[in-house]
Amino acid sequence: MKVFVDLDSTLNRLQDKWLPAIYHHLGEMITIDQVTTWDRLKAASYHTLLQEPGFFRDLGIESGAQQALQMAIADGYQVFILSATEKWDYADKRDWVEELFPFIPRRNFIGAACKGELAGPTRLLIDDGPHNLEAWERAGGIAVAYSQPWNQSWKGLRMNSWFELAHILGRQANAS
Repeated sequence: MKVFVDLDSTLNRLQDKWLPAIYHHLGEMITIDQVTTWDRLKAASYHTLLQEPGFFRDLGIESGAQQALQMAIADGYQVFILSATEKWDYADKRDWVEELFPFIPRRNFIGAACKGELAGPTRLLIDDGPHNLEAWERAGGIAVAYSQPWNQSWKGLRMNSWFELAHILGRQANAS
């Protein structure tokens, strides 16, 4: 099985830098618990803050992510990082992955706007974006929500932390 993993707010802690940047630049105080829909995150004024050079280069990492992906690879899974990228953030995101996940080959970092195009019956996506999860599932893939306040309406598979990955993969292996 191939495991595709989203980057922003799934592997990295984008919200820890983005929400304070919104306050600093726009004067709007937003907490993670207030972001209950994806549309609020996609607001144009918020999105422009992400275009600052180096914004993605020094983000924190979700607890347990490195260990979980190392174990998945050791168990024979192919792991890919699948991130929505733009020309202004691709290099920062790729460099972040290379530094913190050196065990994932560079060729397994994929920038794609339409993640669902890579879905298939033996392909699992872990993502925080409801639109990505829905597209992946519609295309015949296995979609797993990485829990965030904005994806609580997702009714499918869910991971609340990276410590649950082995259970999710084992569950899928038993279902095959």
